[in-house]
Amino acid sequence: MKKLLLGMTALVAVSSTAMAQEAAAPAPSLTNAYVGVSTSLEGTADWTLGSEINLSGLNGYGELKYKDRVDAAGDPADDYVVTLGSKLSVAGLGLKTGVSYEWGATSGADLIGRGAGNSWGDLTSNTEFSVSPGVIGGEFVWLGATMNLASDGEIDLGWGGANYGFGYKHELNERASISASYGWNVSVVDDGDDTTVNDWVTESTGLKLGVGFKF
Repeated sequence: MKKLLLGMTALVAVSSTAMAQEAAAPAPSLTNAYVGVSTSLEGTADWTLGSEINLSGLNGYGELKYKDRVDAAGDPADDYVVTLGSKLSVAGLGLKTGVSYEWGATSGADLIGRGAGNSWGDLTSNTEFSVSPGVIGGEFVWLGATMNLASDGEIDLGWGGANYGFGYKHELNERASISASYGWNVSVVDDGDDTTVNDWVTESTGLKLGVGFKF
């Protein structure tokens, strides 16, 4: 697992360097590398490794997320997500967008879909709007939405679901923070009947506790 995380980090760094050499505009800079983990009371965990990317004044980011899960039998059932996007924060309002590629146990997909027995993962577009009032400190609420772009190497446009929740983040210092959040996922389930409206299903993601570091 450590080799995979280091490999993906190197891939992002090399790709960013290549783009900088080819572009006529000012070269992008990598700043505020970060690592974090959030865990639920049920034993699941999300590990995140990434970096902010500044390109001609645009605040972007690139990250790898490792979703540590187990299946009903207790066996490993992990997923991986690579995301490139941008973010904007003004007066307690935040907007975060990105394009993600996900593979792993949930879809059975691979990082690279070429070759016998391999399949491409899911490509999605994600948007998240957040509000941090700052009344008592680091409280925040968020609302996010996902659009499907491609699946198994083929275009597959459609609604991918939504998520929302609230939380609190406390900055221990300039480089470390802790957080707690509670959220829900909203998805549409096809009922198989063209004459009726599909069912909207809301599922709690439960309480998550997190810690993050910047470098």
